[in-house]
Amino acid sequence: MVTTIVHDLRMNLSKKNFPALSRTAQLILQNNVSSSNNQMRNTIQRDRLEAEQLLIRHYFANDSTYGHNLFRRRFRMSKGLFMQLIGDLEMNYSYFQTTWDATNQRSFSGLQKCTSSIRQLAKGYNPYSLDEYLNMPEITSHEALEYFCYGVVPMYKDEYLRPPTSTDIQKLYEAHEARHGFPRMLGSIDSGSNNDLNVLYQSPLFDEKYHGTGPDCSFYLKGEHYKRGYYLADGIYPTWVVFVKAYPHPITNKKKRFKAAQESGRKDLERALGFLKGH
Repeated sequence: MVTTIVHDLRMNLSKKNFPALSRTAQLILQNNVSSSNNQMRNTIQRDRLEAEQLLIRHYFANDSTYGHNLFRRRFRMSKGLFMQLIGDLEMNYSYFQTTWDATNQRSFSGLQKCTSSIRQLAKGYNPYSLDEYLNMPEITSHEALEYFCYGVVPMYKDEYLRPPTSTDIQKLYEAHEARHGFPRMLGSIDSGSNNDLNVLYQSPLFDEKYHGTGPDCSFYLKGEHYKRGYYLADGIYPTWVVFVKAYPHPITNKKKRFKAAQESGRKDLERALGFLKGH
């Protein structure tokens, strides 16, 4: 049956004799044509070059539509830092380099891919919503974000994710003592939820603290020697010597004052986390 239909199609199509086709062959031909038309209708022709030129006019031209203040608000960083990110990613990863395929179709540029990634990270944009402005399909926005994160971490971890030096620690001591009145405090931490403790247990910083292999944070207070610096924390954290928690049920005035000071010292971080979660 199938062989007969195929032979029928070949003979009549070569002669352009469509009425002579069998009823079954005509239905197959109509379905194929209909399917082909549907695929053509669903194909979106995205002008990547036009989208990039619009992006440049808006933010990266000398007389850009939106100035530095709006750039910082929308990208959460300065234009200079953003351009440095793009340059480093293009230099180290071929994914962010502009290429052309066999049909001479131009790829999205590093500028477009990094803009998509930053919009998702800084503003919480849905990848699908970036299609209208960047002419970038959802799957490409997802892909660009993954490559961006995998690229940025190894490039900058030695500089920005390194353990603090003795000079860094001294600056932290001075800043927190001046602001909160807690001598030799390294900072404050806030879990937000029980799940965040999983991050704590996997953190290199606290792994070093736990095993005593981190930088020297020892200090003397009222004649007593302390081997490690400390962090202000809430009650959900484990009972480690590096965590100073408030009294859960203070009775004496001294303990009540300490509880109020400890909670006040953690407010900066709580406000910062609340702001970040809100965005």
